[in-house]
Amino acid sequence: DWSTFTFGEIDLAGQSMKELAGRQRGEVVIPLKGRTDFVKAVLTFKDGHVQLYLRSYDKERARSGYWPEDDYDGILKPNDDTGRGEGHFTYRVYVKSSDALAASAEARVIHASAEIVFDENEMIPTDPAWYNTIYTEKPLTVVETAVEDGAEIPLETKSLSWTAGGGATSYDVTFWQLDGAGNRVGEWSVTDVEGTSCALPMELKGGASYQWRITSKNEFGATEGAVRSFTVTLDADALQVFPGWNLVTVTRELDADSETALLKQRPFAFDPDKAMYVTVRASWPGMPLWLFARQTDTVRFSGETLEDWALVKPVGYGWHLMGIVSDNAIPSWAYNIWEWDGERFVEPSSTELLKKGRAYWIFLPEPEE
Repeated sequence: DWSTFTFGEIDLAGQSMKELAGRQRGEVVIPLKGRTDFVKAVLTFKDGHVQLYLRSYDKERARSGYWPEDDYDGILKPNDDTGRGEGHFTYRVYVKSSDALAASAEARVIHASAEIVFDENEMIPTDPAWYNTIYTEKPLTVVETAVEDGAEIPLETKSLSWTAGGGATSYDVTFWQLDGAGNRVGEWSVTDVEGTSCALPMELKGGASYQWRITSKNEFGATEGAVRSFTVTLDADALQVFPGWNLVTVTRELDADSETALLKQRPFAFDPDKAMYVTVRASWPGMPLWLFARQTDTVRFSGETLEDWALVKPVGYGWHLMGIVSDNAIPSWAYNIWEWDGERFVEPSSTELLKKGRAYWIFLPEPEE
């Protein structure tokens, strides 16, 4: 529908010129950045034919026809690695709504065909690979994501991206956190995303597994993509804490600076002799601690690691609060296990492992006679 044609911008070596934007005809003279000369642009339009005439222009050289004195002062310099010899222009035109467009896939492809003349040379056709596809139905699903399905991503990840399948004008992205049994225990959504990436709407948890799905949308409807998954990795020397109380474990023999930094946070530990929580005065590897945090943070302590640590079966029966220095398979003698999820005690997020840096209440039943 050529009545809807409007010009966009002229870009010469990265300089965007929008003096003709929104118009069908016009003539302007625009100064070139970093140069003494100008570019003259003349836009004409008639019966679906658009012509853009560009020439170098020197306001001070009226007697020479306003041509620059230097032969190389064209609208673009000879090209090099900086792209100083590259340019483009943009325009917008709406497509007629018709039955033929809706019925024919071929009719939905609009090629941006044009011919360029440099000085007196023969016309040079533009690359026919440039085209737009007009969609008259629901968009296609997302082709792929930057994070492969089932991949591991670092805790520091702040956003995820994808490759559009075509026809989408916006996206809805939904995330779920999974527990150890694969059940969804948390849900977050980001709606009406116009680009092909979005910031994560939740704080990631180290070692946790997540699912996510991208729904492509346009005016004709929505198409749900496949459900994908990822797992969050945590630096081996890092301890992640969340707002509120955190139940964690000292995983190494802390050096003096780390010990001081830890004690400044006023951690609490369970004293089995007193059957109560007390303020910690000194730490040891495997000690379960309660830490209070005002915001999500990653705490790193340094010190000597324990190479041969193993979870030892408690002597007495009943409940035992036990810290985990390194990943440990859930022992057969553990009758019942609970971990802290930031708000309450729940069953472990993993059905196979007791995870490094965490602490668990483990019940050891009284032996049968």
